[in-house]
Amino acid sequence: MIRTLNHRIRKTTNVLTFLLLVPLLYPLDSMAKPDQDSLLYRVQVAARYGQPLNRDVIPENLCRDYTVYEGQHLGWFKYTVGYAPSFDSALRMSRYISDEFLIHSPFVVKYIFGERIPIDRLYYKIQIAASYKKPLYVRSLKRKYGIGPYIPVAEEYYPPYYRYTTGGFASYEEARAFLRDFRRDYGIDGAFIVPYLNGHRIREQDSVSYLIDNEAYINRLPSRPEMSEVEEPADTVETHEGISGDTAVVMAGDTVIREDTMDVPVEERAGGPRLAEKDEEDPFREGIRDFLDTRIGGKIAEWGSIIIDHSYKSILIIVFSFVVCFLLINLVIVFLFIILNKIHREYINERVRTLRNKYQEYLTNYLFNGEENGSFRKLEMIRGSFKRQVLTDEILHMYSNVSGEADVKMRELYFRLKLDEDSVRKIHRYRWTAKTRAIRELARMNVTRAAPLIEKYINSKNDTLRIEAHIAMVRMHKDDPFSFLDKINDEFTRWEQLNVHAIARLYDISIPSFNRWFDRDNDSVVIFALRMAVIYQQTDHYSDILDLTSHPSEKVRKEAIIAIGNMQLREGISRLILIYPTEPYNNQLEILKALYKIPEVSEIEFLVERTREEDFDLQLEAMKVLNKIGWEGQYVLEELEKRYNDEAFSRKVKHVTDKRI
Repeated sequence: MIRTLNHRIRKTTNVLTFLLLVPLLYPLDSMAKPDQDSLLYRVQVAARYGQPLNRDVIPENLCRDYTVYEGQHLGWFKYTVGYAPSFDSALRMSRYISDEFLIHSPFVVKYIFGERIPIDRLYYKIQIAASYKKPLYVRSLKRKYGIGPYIPVAEEYYPPYYRYTTGGFASYEEARAFLRDFRRDYGIDGAFIVPYLNGHRIREQDSVSYLIDNEAYINRLPSRPEMSEVEEPADTVETHEGISGDTAVVMAGDTVIREDTMDVPVEERAGGPRLAEKDEEDPFREGIRDFLDTRIGGKIAEWGSIIIDHSYKSILIIVFSFVVCFLLINLVIVFLFIILNKIHREYINERVRTLRNKYQEYLTNYLFNGEENGSFRKLEMIRGSFKRQVLTDEILHMYSNVSGEADVKMRELYFRLKLDEDSVRKIHRYRWTAKTRAIRELARMNVTRAAPLIEKYINSKNDTLRIEAHIAMVRMHKDDPFSFLDKINDEFTRWEQLNVHAIARLYDISIPSFNRWFDRDNDSVVIFALRMAVIYQQTDHYSDILDLTSHPSEKVRKEAIIAIGNMQLREGISRLILIYPTEPYNNQLEILKALYKIPEVSEIEFLVERTREEDFDLQLEAMKVLNKIGWEGQYVLEELEKRYNDEAFSRKVKHVTDKRI
């Protein structure tokens, strides 16, 4: 009770003391404090971007004599003091504050209806550079001329030029004095003074007109484009004596930041001046800002830029953390998937092993005892797609490994259990693996009624499915096993050809005359037919093979040349010699190899011409054929060796006549 009473007494005493000391604490500005809804001027003494200013930076005696007001605008924390009804009185106040409290270049700001607005006064800036369409990095520009960190450089965009200015001076004399020192200190002889009014860059003659007739000029001006403030951090607190007028020093803890001399809003609109310092050291952040400005625009771009400036590093940390978490979560998911998949596979394999042992017993009893012990009834009661698939695999396995009456009984059982219907249903499934399994089952059990369904897949884009369809067609069409060749539209690959040939030999398929496919538009089918004709030595239709040496396709002609040699068609020798000059190099080489398999004395004259070939392989193959012809060809080689009297030619002759090779 006593403690509560003492607390209330102390609180009341503090309030009374505060009320009594208010006039003493704020002597200078309390008398001039107008109503918030009227026009007034204040003096800005400090500002900081991103976070509030440490009050210890502001001189203690300034805080004692003036009320320091903190305001926040688009990320900036701005600190102003005093109230003045006119600009002149506010200017006198700013000079007093500068001299009395050693605040470097405080400047006057204007408020109306409680909002900060630009001051309609003529001021001057120094232009130091300009760039046509392409912006420059402000930091690079300052580094080039050695401009110190306390001199702000602003970028203004008046299409199509980017202009770079510094300073802000209330009078032309101050600007001219600064320009003289600036040219001397930094060697920028091309720098010049530019007048500004109400945020607009104006001509020099217009500035003179404004001084003559202030009101008339202001009424003619359009609404003022809005600009953004220019800030530039510095590492140490120091002043530059050349900058005067309305330039403000912005104190921020142990950092000094300069902001533009005129108090302008941060909004940026197309067509107006754009003041910004480019961050050369971090182009990624600038890229984000440019994207917001050019692609989005408006208030969203404005607030997005503020958020990036406020928490750019935090955003990077958040994004990095998110990426790491995302990767870790994915890693855990993949690990769990691998473990669960392994467990599932082991479970399925164990279940399949159990069912196979069980069904093998049923099938063995059925083969040996028929239906007497109820084995068929047990097989018939098997339900479920998984169990029936295991049963189908086991029946197919036993069918492939038994013969005679047993394989007949297995095939009958396959149909009695209606497993063929299951296979037909599987061929309509979406997954290609199910289709492939179904085609293999139907082909092995020779379910001919399913042939039209399988035929649809002979041109499938899936290689495995297409090969299974080809094999099924060969096995199911006993009377015409290669009829599917008529319907192949795509390339009949070498691997597919080998598979079809292997199945034809394995199951003793009847072989048709392959000249039937010599005139097909599909070159790969023609090549397969030529190869099969060679394998089965179908020489009865040699004239058709000779005709293929005039085929439009180089590959078909090459295969026909090889076929003539492998089938030793002596009727084709003259044809090969005739087409040799018009054929490409690879086909010429194959012609000489084909002649080696059918050597004739009539070829000698042609071969002598080939020994003069510049290509080593063609020359060597021709000499091999001459040697293969017999003593006539060997005699020709000896004569040629004497005639040429060439050591390289002699070595080739010795090589082809060496019986050890």
